[in-house]
Amino acid sequence: NAEYMGVYRQLTQSTRSTTMLDRKSRLMKDVPSLYCSPARLRAILMIVNAVVLILGIMLIGFGAYAANATEIKKTMGAYPGVLVALAGSFIFVVAFVGCWAAKTVSPVLLGCYAVVMLILSSIIIAMGSTLAAYSNTLSKDARESCSTLAGSTSIADFETTMTNVQEFYALCKTPSVVKVTDCSEYPAKFGGNDDASFLQYLETSYNCSGFCSPGPFMYTGQTGNATQGCIVSLAAALEPKASLASGAFIAIGVILLLLTVFSCCLLCHPDRKEYKADLGAGTVEMGGY
Repeated sequence: NAEYMGVYRQLTQSTRSTTMLDRKSRLMKDVPSLYCSPARLRAILMIVNAVVLILGIMLIGFGAYAANATEIKKTMGAYPGVLVALAGSFIFVVAFVGCWAAKTVSPVLLGCYAVVMLILSSIIIAMGSTLAAYSNTLSKDARESCSTLAGSTSIADFETTMTNVQEFYALCKTPSVVKVTDCSEYPAKFGGNDDASFLQYLETSYNCSGFCSPGPFMYTGQTGNATQGCIVSLAAALEPKASLASGAFIAIGVILLLLTVFSCCLLCHPDRKEYKADLGAGTVEMGGY
């Protein structure tokens, strides 16, 4: 009886272990099928990459705008806009490759896409974080960097033009001439001058005058001097735009990071090869499997 009971216990334990293993294997097999199937991963990749394609086009357009925006072009040049446009073009190309990789379920394309997306998302998130930290100090940095900026050729030329306009305005100003543009000789002397046009744009748009230090109003008809130089007013106006841009960069980086995860899940899915074979044979559609 003792030997019989021992054998019985061993058989019972073995049966329970086998049952638990079978149940666990069925669970592991069913979970990907229900919640992370190749078809769902493929659909997610194709849809989100289509959205990223649109984002890339928007970045290209924004970069073109930034490269030609007066306040950005005059203070920082066209380089920021060109860089944003190039980044948008690169994102567009990578997103297209991601769509094609998801469509064909190619392991080579999925692997390359995942690596590029991981690097790209890290760079974009780092750029967004840096811009977010810098955006709140633009006005302070503008005041502190005026002495440095004054040494650059473009700023020196701008300051020279501003001094010339101020001297010209002091000579032609009369009770009936309250704006420098009311002077009859202004179009001939400064009509084709880009720096003079930018000075007029700054004063009329941001209610400032001068650049590093406040100067007299010349284009708005106001009397007296401005309370601050235009570089500070310009920086204060750019702060909310920089904060918005930093948030957009971080959001795009997170989306790209999620695409990296989804592409890795599809690449390493145990049913990927079988799904790809059925997809190639035309026995399964995007929503199935």
